[in-house]
Amino acid sequence: MARLLITGATGFIGQHLVAHLLAEGRHELILLVREGYGGERTWPRALAALRTQFEVVYADLRNYNLTSRALRRAQAEVVIHLAAAGATDPFLPVNTAIRYNLTATLNLIQASFKGEAKVAQLILARTPGEKTLSNPYATSKAAAWQFAQMYARTEGWPLLGGMIFQTYGPQQPGRNLVPAAIAAAKRGDDFPMTSGQQGKDWIYVTDLVAGLG
Repeated sequence: MARLLITGATGFIGQHLVAHLLAEGRHELILLVREGYGGERTWPRALAALRTQFEVVYADLRNYNLTSRALRRAQAEVVIHLAAAGATDPFLPVNTAIRYNLTATLNLIQASFKGEAKVAQLILARTPGEKTLSNPYATSKAAAWQFAQMYARTEGWPLLGGMIFQTYGPQQPGRNLVPAAIAAAKRGDDFPMTSGQQGKDWIYVTDLVAGLG
C-alpha cells in the first residue's frame, strides 16, 4: 500500500478524508501535526476512534528543519496539504496568513522534493478566493500556488492543486454558514444574510474527500 501523509487532518475536511481513506484501505496513513498534539492535547472524537489505524509525525510547518525531519520520518509517497490558517476567518492578520499559508507551504514543498523524503506527488488545497484576492487568506493561498506552479515548471516537481469550494457536512464548526443557519432555524431565530448576489459553488464533504482521495 502507498504511504500517504496528510497535513491539516484534524480539521473539518481532514477528519473526513482520514475516515474515507482508511475505509478504502489502499493507503498507509501518516498525519503531520504540531508538536505535542495527541499528548496533553486530545484528538478530535472522529480521529480518536481511529487512532490505532494511522501513524503520526510532528512538525511546525513554519519551520523548515522540523518539516524536513517529519517528511524524512514519514517516507510518504503522496502528500495532501490541507493545513491552513484563515479558512473560517479570512481577514486574519497579514503576517499570520503569510507564515501559515505561504511560508509553511513553501517549506513543505521544498522538504518534499529537495531532501531525502522522495515524495512522488504533492496535492495542495486551493481556494476559489484566489480569483478575487479580497482578503489575506485568499491572497496568501494564491501566492503559495504561484510558487508551486513555478516549481512545477522549473524543477519538474509533481505538484497538483485541488480547488476546494464551499464545503458542508457533519462535524462542521457551528460558526460556518450551513450549520449556523440550521441552528437558527431550529431555534426559530432570524438569520442575518447578505443580499444574495454572490456566486457560490457548494459541495458535500464526502463528495469532496472522495475526489481528493
